[in-house]
Amino acid sequence: MAGPDMSMRKSTYQPGDWFAIPLRGGYAVGLLARTGRYRQCLGYFFGPLLSQVPRLEQLGQLQAADALWVYRFDGLRLENRMWPIIGRHPQWRHDKWPVPPVRHSNYVSPDWTIRYYADDLERYQERPATADEARTIEKDGVAGALFVELRLADLLGTEATEVDPFAALPPPGQEPPRHYLYFHDKELAEHAAEASRALGYEPAIVPSADEAKPFLLLANHKAKRATDEEMEQAAERLASVAAEWGGEYDGWDKPN
Repeated sequence: MAGPDMSMRKSTYQPGDWFAIPLRGGYAVGLLARTGRYRQCLGYFFGPLLSQVPRLEQLGQLQAADALWVYRFDGLRLENRMWPIIGRHPQWRHDKWPVPPVRHSNYVSPDWTIRYYADDLERYQERPATADEARTIEKDGVAGALFVELRLADLLGTEATEVDPFAALPPPGQEPPRHYLYFHDKELAEHAAEASRALGYEPAIVPSADEAKPFLLLANHKAKRATDEEMEQAAERLASVAAEWGGEYDGWDKPN
């Protein structure tokens, strides 16, 4: 049976919402500027590190230009309230919080392009860019929740609350059917993880024994059983994900 269509699930958040991101020792603050399919969101993120979740009236002076970081991210922790919603911006205007351009490369060609995403975070226009111009703009991609926390923790001089890289692994003997994708860069592995999640898999990033590709993405099936034909079909999709984000697909296994 096919899983639920994430694009049809009713969201518990909407553009214009302020939210808090728990970090070690306090909270960062985010403003949700756009939402798209598969929980894709655009957030403006702010410091300083606050000792408690702020009240809505404390955020009224913050503007887009004050943000430490602006990026697309997976809204799972907004959906399950692990990142608490503070309230809606009382003078919310989406034109005051634009979608910023991003740089893109296919990791095969040295050429860069600048992408301008529409409000749905899916359609875009692009143009060629020089390496010097691209260097000043964020990479294209959708960050996982843990990556957002790690990035904000680094910007604010603290740590993320989740530090166990093996926390998402199932107990021995209960492994689901899964695929192996290796990456040399953790940020690329995070992007590939969100792409695999959008395809219906449960991703987990763990250390790899390969020094050249130290980040192993396990793309786990939600069902505990899968036929060889289903695994081969999934392998084609996930091999494309690995290639898109500069990684290497290295096969699959499943319990007997």
